[in-house]
Amino acid sequence: LLARQFQDAKTRARAILVREPDNVRALILMGNALAGLQDLNNAVSVAERAAQLAPDRVMCGSQGTSAVTTFGGVDYR
Repeated sequence: LLARQFQDAKTRARAILVREPDNVRALILMGNALAGLQDLNNAVSVAERAAQLAPDRVMCGSQGTSAVTTFGGVDYR
């Protein structure tokens, strides 16, 4: 997402989530892609779902206009 290819990231995450709806990494990717596309309500919802599935590995919240999700100590913005 550093290249700001949010639509591509959303498409890739969706393809994984169709097969594996509880894939936490794909949920994080989707949440951050949605945030990059300014779909903040859905971004937060997806990030919260990831946090429900892996509460020990995921933290999410909103800060201003960006959704923030971390996975294993790596900040995915």
